[in-house]
Amino acid sequence: MTEKKERDAQGRIYTEKTVIPSSIELILKHMGVPITDDSYKYLYQSENGVYEISSIRSNVLQLVKDNSLCESVEGGERCDVILDKTQFYSEAGGQVSDKGTIKTGTGVIEVEDVQTVAGYVVHRCFVSSGVIRVGDLCTLHINQDYRFGCMCNHTATHVLNYCLNEVLGDVKQQGSKITPTKLSFDFTCSGNLTLKALQKIEDIVADIIKNGQKVLRREMMYSDAITLSHVRYLNNEMYPSTVYVVSFEHNASGDRSEVTSVELCGGTHVHNTRDIQDLVITSVSGAQAATKNLTAVTGLTAKQAMINATRVKDQIVQLESDIGNDEVVSDILLNLETNIERCFTDLVLPKVKREQLKTRFDKVKVKIHQKRNKDEKNDLYQKVKNILDTTNGPFVLDFMQFRVKEIVQVLDSIPDKKPIILFNVEKKIGTCICYVPQDYQLHGLVADKWLNSMACKVRNSQCFSSRYNSDTKTVFLMTGSLDIDTVDQCRTVAQLHFQQWASTQHTMTNT
Repeated sequence: MTEKKERDAQGRIYTEKTVIPSSIELILKHMGVPITDDSYKYLYQSENGVYEISSIRSNVLQLVKDNSLCESVEGGERCDVILDKTQFYSEAGGQVSDKGTIKTGTGVIEVEDVQTVAGYVVHRCFVSSGVIRVGDLCTLHINQDYRFGCMCNHTATHVLNYCLNEVLGDVKQQGSKITPTKLSFDFTCSGNLTLKALQKIEDIVADIIKNGQKVLRREMMYSDAITLSHVRYLNNEMYPSTVYVVSFEHNASGDRSEVTSVELCGGTHVHNTRDIQDLVITSVSGAQAATKNLTAVTGLTAKQAMINATRVKDQIVQLESDIGNDEVVSDILLNLETNIERCFTDLVLPKVKREQLKTRFDKVKVKIHQKRNKDEKNDLYQKVKNILDTTNGPFVLDFMQFRVKEIVQVLDSIPDKKPIILFNVEKKIGTCICYVPQDYQLHGLVADKWLNSMACKVRNSQCFSSRYNSDTKTVFLMTGSLDIDTVDQCRTVAQLHFQQWASTQHTMTNT
């Protein structure tokens, strides 16, 4: 098993998934240390969906610290603990291990991981207080909420496996990962996993949960178990000679019972599918590939996911309404759009609902940006119009932030305008646009010549016609290194060029 340095919530460093080395296994067997009785992991009661896992008492058989056997471990140290019996579930079958505490008369131990090695259940622990010794009598306390989450999600994985086969057919499980907060399921099938199929799968899952099917576990010989009708198991898994079979049973009609899901499984499960409460699929990967993966949540998390979907839908509906309200400016709409985007990123949502809402939201975003472009164009029109109306001189030279395409469209739409030169300067790199109305062009004032007269004052200048205007004589652009001083020099040159042009017009008129 590979080693990986990790740091826990308190900042303590430990080596992840470290188990006792093979030399220690041999010593334990040579010493006659019995393998751990972990049958107690299945001993728990439930009533109306409430589960209770009673504490058990056990004995500390051996302690391993720094890959060596030891007699005692002090507070603040890490160790592996081997007991004669345990109710802690060790990581297996895709289900993560239990967490909890072990208490002796002299110390308290936090159980952070549990692994099984050659029949020995190894409790990976941190001694939080006191001291623990070989031979101590101890009491085991499982984190019951953590275990219940795993049981719900493990049973839900079986439900999901059954429903996938019902809808898609010929589904082969490749693996799973079950934690208290979610489940992940890998499988192969020949068909594509569409949203319609996902919805049908969730509907069948909901029926099984609602019907409250009993979850039964029985021990069998492996050779007998694999002959059961509709039994499912992993082809790439090495099973022991004796296995557990987990099945769902419900009353079909009268006294007749029907068995739905049947799987080889040594995991821990709820006693009734009703205890899962709810299940929603939250993500899908490889939907069109041979190997696919589903992630799902159950219980309160699933309920919250559905509440989240309703919340997002309400926000989209409100946004659709606001778009048609002229009093709601585009900046407010963009803020609402950002909030909804954040919901898609941050919230747990059902996969089907997510895709349906995103499709609807994408259409809304197009309308928002259309409205924004319209509002910006109107604002730009008013700014340019005000500049033209308030400038007393024969032409306009001013500063303004603009995008070339929009400013050209605005200038084209304003009637009775005078020649205008606008500078857009950002971090000493700027763009200058020169717009000359056609009636001025007819009298010899041409945009490219006017702009080129200023180019000598601008470092790294480049002049070119605008591709957003069919008449290249009307609009000309210049880019280069611009600052306030440079613009003042350009202003002087522009005024001189205009005066020279105006004087030629005056001479021609007198002639």
